[in-house]
Amino acid sequence: VDLSKAYGYLEIGASASGADVYVDGELKGTAPLRLEVLSGVHDVRLIKEMHAPYNQRITIKDDKTEKIAPALIANYADVKVTGDNGAEIWIDMKKVGTDQWTGKLGYGLYTIEARKDGHRSIKISHEVTENRTTHTLTLPELEAITGTLVIESDPVLADIYIDGVHVGKTPRRLHCLRS
Repeated sequence: VDLSKAYGYLEIGASASGADVYVDGELKGTAPLRLEVLSGVHDVRLIKEMHAPYNQRITIKDDKTEKIAPALIANYADVKVTGDNGAEIWIDMKKVGTDQWTGKLGYGLYTIEARKDGHRSIKISHEVTENRTTHTLTLPELEAITGTLVIESDPVLADIYIDGVHVGKTPRRLHCLRS
């Protein structure tokens, strides 16, 4: 009868710090870590936000430690978005800042929008790709929403006030009013 240990150890190094560690599809913890694992062949997968998944098949030997220290590959880019003064910056329907935003986005297609009261919003699509590590976007100037106001009264020559400011007497047509 062989009474030797039927397990060994898997050690995931600090180079994968913060990655979720899966062994044979089961979440075991977050790197760095040391695990007791049954002897034999196992599939190891490391998942970290904004990094490419890392996969490796390993063999654990009785009472031995298998060490892996993978260099996880980033799959994101640094992005800087600049909009009009006072404009809100939205990325995929989530407000991320005002005037400008700087941060990291994973590879993929994004809808970037600038919003400002009294102005028409602007939306653009932008793809964050692996062939560029930095993306700098300057959004077009927002167009003010304007209109014309026609004011008539009976009797005529009534005083007209807008926001407490006297702007004339009726009848009157006022152009380029901002909302």
